[in-house]
Amino acid sequence: DIACATDDDDDEDTQPKKDLASSAATKKRKLIQHGDPYGAVLWPAASAVSDYIMTEMSLEGVTVLELGTGTGLCAMAAALGGASKVLATDYEEIPLRLLEYAARH
Repeated sequence: DIACATDDDDDEDTQPKKDLASSAATKKRKLIQHGDPYGAVLWPAASAVSDYIMTEMSLEGVTVLELGTGTGLCAMAAALGGASKVLATDYEEIPLRLLEYAARH
């Protein structure tokens, strides 16, 4: 079971809610807010950690929190490695959407 969470630190959650037209316009904005490639790059450390999780560790019954999931490889490895729950976080929404899709399929 993988859950995903994000907070882009723009403090929108403290602002009054806008009408639906404004909300639709907000959804049209660029999906990757900060313009960085972190969710699109498989970093060597993620590959090494995922390999270690899958070959050297038992996560049976453990809850895992991944900060800055990026591609989600470590979160997926933790789930496949037996973790009872995995919470993947990131400040970008797209990597989390992709991870949720991968976890379901």
